[in-house]
Amino acid sequence: SQVLGITFTNKAASELADRVRSMLDSTDPVRQAEIHTYHGFAAQILSEFGPLAGLDGRFQIITPTFKRQLLRDAIIRSDPRHIDITWPGVTDRIAALGDRLGDHLLGPDDILAYDDDSSKAAERRDMATILQTYVE
Repeated sequence: SQVLGITFTNKAASELADRVRSMLDSTDPVRQAEIHTYHGFAAQILSEFGPLAGLDGRFQIITPTFKRQLLRDAIIRSDPRHIDITWPGVTDRIAALGDRLGDHLLGPDDILAYDDDSSKAAERRDMATILQTYVE
């Protein structure tokens, strides 16, 4: 009586919704189809059941655009000395490092604890400091 479709992208969700709805008998009001992206479905669950888990109902999802803005703010507040903050790709590079750390269940502290005097390590320490500020 119900269908749930979950995809990665908005475009795929839209296409899947069209396909599923065309297969369902639109005259039967009991049959429903919910099609979402993973993030959209998670946001729906949080908004509906978050208070049961102790989450404030006024939570805010960090979108990719908002994440970039938070990272830019963290770059400015961190005053890095070993990376060129004027380079247009610096925000993406720092975000990618944060993503790679998360993929390996690591955090910025793990980079800061690593003892290495190379210029590359100094760059990574600057990026880790920025990531700490971002997380805060």
